[in-house]
Amino acid sequence: MGQVLTALRHAIRFAFGGDLSNHLFANLPVPTSDLTGRTFIITGSNTGIGFAAAVHLARLNPARLVLGVRDLKKGEAAKARIIAETRFSSVIDVWDLDMADFGSVKRFAERAGTLERLDGALLNAGMNGTTWQTTRDGWERTLQVNALSQGLLGILLLPLLHATATRPDASPHLTFTGSAGRGRQASPILTKKLRRSHRFDSVVEPGFCVSELMREHNFNGFVTFVHSRIGWSSAKGSLNLLYAALKPTPPGAYVSACKIRQPESWTSNKEGLELQKRVWNEMVEIWCCVAPEVAAIVQI
Repeated sequence: MGQVLTALRHAIRFAFGGDLSNHLFANLPVPTSDLTGRTFIITGSNTGIGFAAAVHLARLNPARLVLGVRDLKKGEAAKARIIAETRFSSVIDVWDLDMADFGSVKRFAERAGTLERLDGALLNAGMNGTTWQTTRDGWERTLQVNALSQGLLGILLLPLLHATATRPDASPHLTFTGSAGRGRQASPILTKKLRRSHRFDSVVEPGFCVSELMREHNFNGFVTFVHSRIGWSSAKGSLNLLYAALKPTPPGAYVSACKIRQPESWTSNKEGLELQKRVWNEMVEIWCCVAPEVAAIVQI
C-alpha cells in the first residue's frame, strides 16, 4: 500500500506542478556535435543513463571516453556494447571507481590527472537505497555516494578542467546528475558555490526514467506499470546530460528537459541560503580531511 501511495504522490506532484504534460510530450534534441580530439569522463556508465550517455558520446567521435565503474567486469561488458552499437574506434578506458569509498574517488581523480585534457566530466553515478548502511568511511551509504563523493570528485577534477579551458578549441563542462531523490539535493548547493570562481558546472535533472537506479526497491505490479508507462527510456533521459555537457550553459545552470530551468525555490530563499552555507562548509571540512588539496582548489 505504501508503494501505491508513493506512486500516486509522485503522479500528483507532476500533475499539480505542471510537469506531467511536459514530461510526456517533451521532444529532446539529439546532439550532433563533432567531438574530434576531445576527452570525456562518465561515471556510473556501465548501465542506465550513464551508459546511454556514453553511447551518445561515442557516436560523436571523441578521442577518448573514460568509463568510471564500480565493477570492472561490468564496465568491460559496457565497453564492448558501446563499440558494438556505435563502431567506435578511438580509446575507451574502463577505470575503477567506488563512490562509497573516498580512497577510490581520490585514486580515480589522480589517474584522471594524467589525461592530456578533459572536455567533460559527467558525474552521474548514484543510488537510491532502501536500507540504512554505512560505508567503510563511516558515512550513510546514499549520502556518501550521491553527495559527498560526487562533490569530492568534481572538485578534484577542477584543476584539469581549468587547464583544458586554456586551449583555444576547448569549452569544458562539469555536470552533476541531480535527481530529486535522496542525497541528490546537494548538487544545487555544489554548483551555486562553485559557479562564483569555476565556469564549468551545471546540475542535470534527467527526468523520470526507467533505469536501474531503483533496483533496490521491490515495487509491486501497479507501481511498475505506472513507471513503465510514463517513464522515459535511459537513452532519452541521458540527452539531458549531453545537453548540459555540450551546450554553452551558464555557470551553475539547472538543466531539465534540455532547457535551462529555475531550480527549486529552497535554493534561493533565506532559509535555503542559510542551509546551503552550512552544508557547504561542512562538506568542505569533510573533503579537506580526505584530500587536503581541496582547500586550495575551492579558493581558486
